[in-house]
Amino acid sequence: MTVDNVEPTIRSYRPSDLREVCRVWLASWRSTGVEVAVGASEDELRGRFAHGLDQGWSVTIAELDGSIVGFMAMRPCDGVLDQLFIAPDAQGKGIGSLLLGCARVAMPNGFWLRTAAANKSACRFYEARGLTINRVEPHPVHGHDTVIYLSSSCDLTRCN
Repeated sequence: MTVDNVEPTIRSYRPSDLREVCRVWLASWRSTGVEVAVGASEDELRGRFAHGLDQGWSVTIAELDGSIVGFMAMRPCDGVLDQLFIAPDAQGKGIGSLLLGCARVAMPNGFWLRTAAANKSACRFYEARGLTINRVEPHPVHGHDTVIYLSSSCDLTRCN
């Protein structure tokens, strides 16, 4: 898949990526209009990212012209796609679909993910790519409504 005739580079996370990844994460999250994102900071996200790595995240980076334009963080052993964020100016160019495809390859037995119910564009994105709604529940930390999606191959006894 190409983006404006440029092939995105998909690679593993490197510790030197942290600052740029958190900038993309914050800009993308704020662009959703989800209220909880308004008060977030890069420092908070750096802490969350470090915690995620400690919890076993496998992080994949998408780059265009040497700049990070997206990332996903997953826990393949648990069948969880924890984070998928694309820089606002890179959205709608196939990068999210490319990363989601990488998640499908890494977790062939399926996975689940959580997104804010108020993030209608993310909900449309996941549903258009065959993920199905399992339930709506409060976010375990922030309390806002979230939608739990399952990939088509997700075994509920494993992906829940």
